[in-house]
Amino acid sequence: QCRCIDPDACRHVLMEYNDISCGDDHIAIKAGRCGDGVTPNKCTNPIWSSGVYQTTNVTVRHNIFRVGMGIAIGSESSGSIRNIEIYNNTVGLCAFGHSQKSCGWGPALHIKTTLTRGGTIENVIFRDNIVYNTSSFILLEMGYQNGENVDPPKDYAATVVRNISFVRNRAMGMATGASFECFRKDACEEITVINNTVEHVAKGSPSPWACHNVKSYRVAGNFPPGLEECMANSINETIQLPLAVK
Repeated sequence: QCRCIDPDACRHVLMEYNDISCGDDHIAIKAGRCGDGVTPNKCTNPIWSSGVYQTTNVTVRHNIFRVGMGIAIGSESSGSIRNIEIYNNTVGLCAFGHSQKSCGWGPALHIKTTLTRGGTIENVIFRDNIVYNTSSFILLEMGYQNGENVDPPKDYAATVVRNISFVRNRAMGMATGASFECFRKDACEEITVINNTVEHVAKGSPSPWACHNVKSYRVAGNFPPGLEECMANSINETIQLPLAVK
């Protein structure tokens, strides 16, 4: 089995009222990958900043995602991913008769990239989604598959992640964690997390929240408490932005 829907270098996409099970990401929104030997190989090629491979204006709404890994943005982002709205979806809802502990795995709401992909991921909102039996609730990671063991590119701009919002999402069932894992060599910024709920905390964990290298943020009304402190301690220069989210 493989992913179900992978819009790549696409514009003006609407995905709604689907009922999906698969063996990987239910949806993975991409924008090409330089340096892979298939697409224009050099990340310095101006085509990557020209808009040819850009993915923009994508809406994912009113879907049910059952067996699978949830909704992902990335990891291929070399052409840039912008203006994405993901709302009113149900993730990890097991079909009747399926094991209630295994229908979803991986992060339900997932942004994944590395600083060597290049491009920009910005203006993304996940709102009013309900997450059930997945291994985690939210994961924003800039060290996908490589962790911190990558140096910034020298001859082109590193990947930028900014203006990402999570609003009124709810984690139920086995969905237990929300992590914002930005890169110490290329911190993400303008991260908004408002009125999200994690109903269960993993056994042995004092908090569902984890934060690293978030340069600037807006946080309010999340349950359980602790995300404000998590964000503030993510790096010394973290800035709390004025709260202005609908």
